[in-house]
Amino acid sequence: MSGYYLLPVFLLCASLCVQVQAQTPERAEIVDTLQGVVVTAGHLRKKRSEAPVAITQLTSQELSETRASTLDQVLNKASGVFMVNLGNEQHSMSIRQPLSYKSLFLYLEDGIPVRPAGIFNHNALIEMNMAALERIEVVKGPSSAIYGSEAIGGSINFLSGKAPVRPEMYFSMRGDNLGYKRMDLEAGGTFGKGRQGLQVNGYYAFRRHGLQEHSDFDKLALSLRSDVQISAGSKLTTTATLVNYMADMTGAIDSGQFFSRNYPSQHSFTYREVNAFRIRSTYDKRWARGQQSSFTLLYRNNLVGQNPSYRVRDNRNDPLSASGEINENTFQSYGGIFQHTMPLDFWNSRITGGFSLDDSPVHYLAEYIRIRRNESGRYIGYETADSMLTDYRVGMLNTALFAQWEASPLERLKIVATIRYDGFSYNYVNSLPPGAFSGAPDSRDRFSNLSPKLGLTYDLGRGRGLYANFSTGFVPPQVTELYRGVKVPVLEPSVYRNYELGGWLAFPGGNAEISLYRLEGSNEIISILSEEGTTENRNAGKTLHQGLEYTLNYRLPAGIKFRFGGTFARHSYVRYSEEDLRYDGKEMDAAPRWLSNSEVSWHPGFLKSLHIALEWQHMGNYYLDAANTEKYGGFDVMNFRIGANIRGIAAWIHIMNLTDELYATHAAKSAYGKRYSAGAPGRSVSGWVTGLIRTTIKF
Repeated sequence: MSGYYLLPVFLLCASLCVQVQAQTPERAEIVDTLQGVVVTAGHLRKKRSEAPVAITQLTSQELSETRASTLDQVLNKASGVFMVNLGNEQHSMSIRQPLSYKSLFLYLEDGIPVRPAGIFNHNALIEMNMAALERIEVVKGPSSAIYGSEAIGGSINFLSGKAPVRPEMYFSMRGDNLGYKRMDLEAGGTFGKGRQGLQVNGYYAFRRHGLQEHSDFDKLALSLRSDVQISAGSKLTTTATLVNYMADMTGAIDSGQFFSRNYPSQHSFTYREVNAFRIRSTYDKRWARGQQSSFTLLYRNNLVGQNPSYRVRDNRNDPLSASGEINENTFQSYGGIFQHTMPLDFWNSRITGGFSLDDSPVHYLAEYIRIRRNESGRYIGYETADSMLTDYRVGMLNTALFAQWEASPLERLKIVATIRYDGFSYNYVNSLPPGAFSGAPDSRDRFSNLSPKLGLTYDLGRGRGLYANFSTGFVPPQVTELYRGVKVPVLEPSVYRNYELGGWLAFPGGNAEISLYRLEGSNEIISILSEEGTTENRNAGKTLHQGLEYTLNYRLPAGIKFRFGGTFARHSYVRYSEEDLRYDGKEMDAAPRWLSNSEVSWHPGFLKSLHIALEWQHMGNYYLDAANTEKYGGFDVMNFRIGANIRGIAAWIHIMNLTDELYATHAAKSAYGKRYSAGAPGRSVSGWVTGLIRTTIKF
């Protein structure tokens, strides 16, 4: 690693060795935030000081003050996280990985995967209801021993809120100068002498005539949560979420359009549609002598339909014609998760064991279309050709067994050992003759893996501590990677090994956390950009991801807070070749070495509900191709937020990209040139008003 990694490590280690002053009330509050309860670091709730992982909590206060219109506006506050905004809630992700569309990140809702393993969608967070979130937890690094496959770069757990004690209703309206409008509604309360809580959250958002041509969208998201206290030791929690989404698929722009700040679209009919419904019910039971059990039943029904811009191909013999496709991917899931925890008689230890089952049959269709172009090159219409490109079904079954042992052989030492077995069975049936477009012949494919994880924490006292862990990750080939447009399935599972060391520190007025990691990947599935601009999936021989993540918070007595967070990292090919070209030792494309998000905020004493913040988002430069021939220069964007809440009425104004920076959230290169996904233009202004109504109802 370069020398700049060593300075933060030295500073943290030096601080850990220094005798910290006696606790003041302010410092006690900072220490308490470090010891907050987390639920994503294992199978049970635990203190931060007992979790041997790099984890960031985005609290309900941070969500409230950020008032995010898209999830990247809040997720990017977590050190080491960069969610790529591709417009209208579409996205990709980077956590201990390059900017990636691959199945390396796990998204959970209240600890349950939003989508089943094997059917990853880089736009999966479209299916989240932002209005229902109470807080977010981000675990960085592999968590396959806890949650199974796809938990490689990181796992993001979106935690919904319980109903308030008193019945209340909350509503808000917001909009910006780029055609975005949104309305939120929240209502809930506790009834039956406090035994039952019911909460409803939802929002409707849309955009018309946005920054870029052909960029309208509509989204409706609704959630219902019920909490029933059956007895003193048992409860039943049920959540249901419905999302309907439709968006124009704009496509990226070329270099000339990007640098001239001209944002047309070649497309006029491409779209993405998402219809998602999921429900889960969890029964929790506390038994005698500290034992506890939980049992979850879940169901998902999901459709993603597209007329995708990235599938449009020009006809080289006729400049007024092109081709494309309309596709649809549907699945239903039937699943269950059971776990039981019991204390043991030595080392203050406990053991948790359980199993899970997820049966998710998949159906994928793709139909060929003929596209018309005008003289300027814009795609203006299409006709179906009664020609199926792909039509297959996959019976997909994931079974898992897991166990976790936690022990404290010494008062300040905590050991956590976890192991999980995952088995995947794909029963693939092709309804078309096998071919380059229609896919492979019928087959049965099975993948399995045993994922161990070993971690320890040592509490140095007074808000200081160290942790270390070794973990593994496992990703079977995704259904579309393995079968779509493939004559013979050849992809192998990807395997990762992670070595990690970190620590945390509280000091008068602030706290800091730091993590060092080395993530080794074998058979990593990567997308190769062809000369025609299309992508194909291949197993890279070996990859290496290593870096440092840091967070520093500091508070001044005048209500001023500073937050510094980010990551220094290097992502490279250890062994990889493409035809006659070898890329050993080259950096992976779309892999910035430095990502940072920092903020200064002020809560003045004369009006405690007033919040003023200035945020800085930095992305370093990165290579546009695996050959490392050309770079995108990165960007620095400033965002300003101000808001206040007085007697249940709140008003907020956000000015994004305060300095009018020209930047791209993602850039790529092919034989046809460079393509950019443009970020919001300078001084994108959004504002809204919210209201809260409380009442008391007796039942």
